[in-house]
Amino acid sequence: MSTQVISAAKQMNLFFRLQEAWRFRNVLLTLAGREIKIRYKQAFLGLLWVLLQPLTTALVYAVIFGVFARFQAGEGVPYPVFALVGTLFWQLFARSLSAGSTSLVSNAGLLGKVYFPRVYLLLAPMLVAVFDFFLAFVVLIGGSFFIFGLPVSIGLLVIPFLALWTILFAFSLSLVLAPLNGLYRDVGLTIPLLTQLYMFATPVMYPPSIVPERFAWIVDGNPAATLMALSRWAVLGTDCPPVYAIALLLGIPLFFIAVGFRVFFRIENTIVDRI
Repeated sequence: MSTQVISAAKQMNLFFRLQEAWRFRNVLLTLAGREIKIRYKQAFLGLLWVLLQPLTTALVYAVIFGVFARFQAGEGVPYPVFALVGTLFWQLFARSLSAGSTSLVSNAGLLGKVYFPRVYLLLAPMLVAVFDFFLAFVVLIGGSFFIFGLPVSIGLLVIPFLALWTILFAFSLSLVLAPLNGLYRDVGLTIPLLTQLYMFATPVMYPPSIVPERFAWIVDGNPAATLMALSRWAVLGTDCPPVYAIALLLGIPLFFIAVGFRVFFRIENTIVDRI
């Protein structure tokens, strides 16, 4: 009987948290606007950085791997566009994960001053990241279609869903990492290293076809690799990943969200005292 009462209490607590987050939804927009001002304040080029960062990265990849290493992205697929699509999605994921995971520590001054759902500190920089992504995607991919004469596919309609799922994936991981980083700063210092290693295990700059068969399971079981494959399928018409890989892509963030909310809500009050 007591177990049922405790279980019901936990469910009501989560439901209350979601209701509370909805009531304070205007705070999320305020925090996101604050993130935009901080990001571009006193930046001479302003929003042009949204285009220059992924474009520069993709050009470096294109020269090193497309020209020097002579990677083939597929028949009729220009490697610069292949690299640009991967770069845009990876930067969206990596930036969202980094900002979300360190958001509690970087906004420590707000935690003790005013009450609002702390989870919004994770989401606010991710909204800015997805805004930057769509701006860069429309301009850079649109320009690439014009330069390389690529056909416009109906698969482009999938891009907004893939971008939102990228944010969901980063958010699900941040729910676990952000409170842990609040308690142990080593977590925040480790995240950039782990993100870099994860990028090498993900076909961001190289086609999956070059991966030796004995290591193919690393790509097949990697949700970020599936995300890359789906994004390139939508933009360039390359091969669509198998159904089981898509199922993993959908399931893994949901698992981390279920675990992450429990971790986050359990220790968020402790974090305010520790930071």
